Amino acid sequence: MVLNYTSFASLVLTCLSGNNHWKLSLLRWTIGVLLIALQIWTSWSIHDALGDFGWFFGDFFYPPKSKLSSTGIYRYLNNPERLLGSAAFWGCVVITNSRLIFAMALLSQICNIFFIQLVERPHMEKLYGDQVRKDAGLTKGIKRALKPEWEQKLVNVSFKVGKVVSETKELIEEAYSHAVPKESVVEILGETRAWLIGYRRLALTKIAGGDLSFLEPQKYHITTSQKRYHIGEPIKISWTAPGNHSLKDWIGIYEVTHNSSREITLVGSKGCWSGISSSGYEDDESIEFYDGIQGNIVLKGYRLPWRQGVWEVRYHHDKKHNVMAISQPFEIYVHKCEKDEKPAIEKDLFHLFQTCSMDVEDISEKDANKIVYAIKEMFGIEFSIEVICGARDIGRLAERICAAKGALKPFIST
Repeated sequence: MVLNYTSFASLVLTCLSGNNHWKLSLLRWTIGVLLIALQIWTSWSIHDALGDFGWFFGDFFYPPKSKLSSTGIYRYLNNPERLLGSAAFWGCVVITNSRLIFAMALLSQICNIFFIQLVERPHMEKLYGDQVRKDAGLTKGIKRALKPEWEQKLVNVSFKVGKVVSETKELIEEAYSHAVPKESVVEILGETRAWLIGYRRLALTKIAGGDLSFLEPQKYHITTSQKRYHIGEPIKISWTAPGNHSLKDWIGIYEVTHNSSREITLVGSKGCWSGISSSGYEDDESIEFYDGIQGNIVLKGYRLPWRQGVWEVRYHHDKKHNVMAISQPFEIYVHKCEKDEKPAIEKDLFHLFQTCSMDVEDISEKDANKIVYAIKEMFGIEFSIEVICGARDIGRLAERICAAKGALKPFIST
């Protein structure tokens, strides 16, 4: 924090000394100094309310000394540092009238908001639970003064902002996990463009507002046929809903840890979804049965998640992301093969391709990439896509796995 403010102040002084900014109008100096004073007062008020323990993020490292209290400035604002904590930066922008200072102030503001949203807020909810207020005193006062329709609009905007932040976080994490050396900058830009196109639709999806209690959420139920599925194994889902449900309702599969809310889904299904009715979703081959109030769906192939973990199925309302029902968690796993003999490896490979309904003799690059992941989890060997596509035979692929395991055996500690 000290380095942050020191470096920013040095940059401001450099801009002021390099140009004739000292002879500015009295109005700009007044506004700038007032904004700087506002941040100093805000920081002093936060320290006065939290003390040294809270000011230096003590509850990140030690158990909290007391229950969460809302005194001082926190009586009116839940996160005063969200906007007021960067007031000095914007005061410097007004004083210097510099594009560079503006860019640095904007970057600092964005980083501050992301820190509060992605680090501080989840930590507070995990540590203090129900003690964390949803609305501060000032927010409650504004809501009481607003008309109901304007209040609902503000709620919708809040949901959309949270959704975009959550999606941005997931996009960054996925981009980082897939980061491997590339042959050229063009290839990197191509992958980035593909990711952004895939997430654009979800980030701009409208969330239904208003009261959905007339749909009788307690009458929505969704279950899976098993508690454990091998990777690539079709997942059969059964659901029931009241007669007034929408034909545009749909279900999606998500990791249980990826959604912080049980009322609204905030992350993308990445293609692992299906409609519930052929009337609402034509040509959806996943719909096995539908009679108006119940149905069966079988997800397979490209609609299946291809990663080990604990997952859940969510039933959504009317082509939006309002959650009406959530299934019990289920596990997707990969069978571990401990044997080094070719017959055992060949048998496991045959079962894998049979479960996934893939043809080893004519496999696409997309499916080959999935097999690369499965082989890595099953045998501890990571092949390239070219090896999978070039094998064209389960026996030949088993031989290569045997050879790789034999070559690595001297280097594996027992």
